[in-house]
Amino acid sequence: MTAYTLGVDMGTSGVKVAVLDLSTFKLIALAMQGYDNSPQQSSAMLWEATAATTRKAVAGIDVSAIRAISFSGQMHGTVLYDEGGAVIDPIINWQDKRCDVPLEKYGNRSTIETMMELLVGPEFDDLGIDALVSGYLGATLFHIRENDPVLFGRIRHVALPGDFIRAKFLGASDRATDPTNASSTGLFNARLGRWHEGVIRKLGLPQDILPVVHDTTGVAGVLPGVVASALGLAPGTPVVYGGGDNQMSLLGNGLISGDSPALINIGTGAQISKLTAQYARIPGIDTRSYFDGSYAFVGASMGGGRNYAQLRDELQRREGGDFGYQHMNEAACRVAVGADGLEYRVRSRREIQPREGFAGRTELTDAGHRARAVMEGILLDLYALYPSVAVGGPGFMVGAGKGLQNSRVWAQMAADLFGCPVKITNFENAVWGAAVNAAVGVGAIRDVRDAFAAIEYSQELAPDATHAAQYRDLIAERQASV
Repeated sequence: MTAYTLGVDMGTSGVKVAVLDLSTFKLIALAMQGYDNSPQQSSAMLWEATAATTRKAVAGIDVSAIRAISFSGQMHGTVLYDEGGAVIDPIINWQDKRCDVPLEKYGNRSTIETMMELLVGPEFDDLGIDALVSGYLGATLFHIRENDPVLFGRIRHVALPGDFIRAKFLGASDRATDPTNASSTGLFNARLGRWHEGVIRKLGLPQDILPVVHDTTGVAGVLPGVVASALGLAPGTPVVYGGGDNQMSLLGNGLISGDSPALINIGTGAQISKLTAQYARIPGIDTRSYFDGSYAFVGASMGGGRNYAQLRDELQRREGGDFGYQHMNEAACRVAVGADGLEYRVRSRREIQPREGFAGRTELTDAGHRARAVMEGILLDLYALYPSVAVGGPGFMVGAGKGLQNSRVWAQMAADLFGCPVKITNFENAVWGAAVNAAVGVGAIRDVRDAFAAIEYSQELAPDATHAAQYRDLIAERQASV
């Protein structure tokens, strides 16, 4: 008997919806739609794009055979609800930098600097985050409380962007989240799996506005008739909580235990991740909640695909509107390792004032040098986090995100720079992970490992020995100059 699940991946720059065939664990339908990825986004824009993409994905599918729906959502952001349960627009996502702005009331320090002075001591190691940064829900709430008391007085409930989408599927705010999303707020005790009362008290935030934390694979409810009709789905379809896109991408790459390889992901942002069974705090690394009480060590860069997109926009203004990523990739191929001394520096998470951009031989303004420098800059930022993250594993890394899936140049560069084979799938990992999570939630499969046999790698890139040696020299040279 045919059976499907539906995965919804609501990212920073677009939404993907996919249908998973539970007999093969292959995606048989996938629809995508991009939207404005500004730091503040319209709730109507996100929902309308998700609804339209859902209708497109299930067109021609027997929707009565969809067993469940689950979600992957952009992390860290903030959705505010008023007393009537309406969203207070706009939704504030992880790219928002309001907390980095120096304010006279803090002696020309920023909100983040002020907060971090409050959150000192071993009790805060349980937060599981390396640093509370602008764009995180906890930081945004503190900033609003301190600087916009009228708005703060209107807030009756907060959620993360993925929670907002799930609530729309349920037809009302369900005041809920899961541990993978909660651990990205800066207010969650990742070690104990509950809200961190000490941090919340120190920041003067009301705990009752925070969502209830439910299991990632738990069933949140079912589709009401009016919503089902609008989405082209069957009423009564179970809705499973789902989680953050970082963890769903890990799941979607078949990574479930400490023996799994590290994951390097370059999407709008960039991360390097590795699973662990035990909670631990490592300087410079987040320890995020994962499935079944396990954790993910995550080294998160402040750079990513957005930097490459910004360079593309700049080059299009100079070279013409048709100049795109393929032109950039081809030009980068013709430039030597190290971009002849042109560097691209990614801002540190602990820097309040951004110092991001080109350095070194900045007179090299051609597309090839600039493209290669940006690619290398983001990889070098992740490489600095790699020794703390990648403990054990099978001797290769998994690559994910459009940056690596769509650019063989960037993927090969990753293999060379890390001196390690990189394997990449050719499907949308986070939305596949969400669909598999839906299957686990309703008992359609007992164990996520049952689905992993369907995962195939479309690219396997071995490091070029000459380039790997050049990168080792480059890394040593730059470390010595710091």
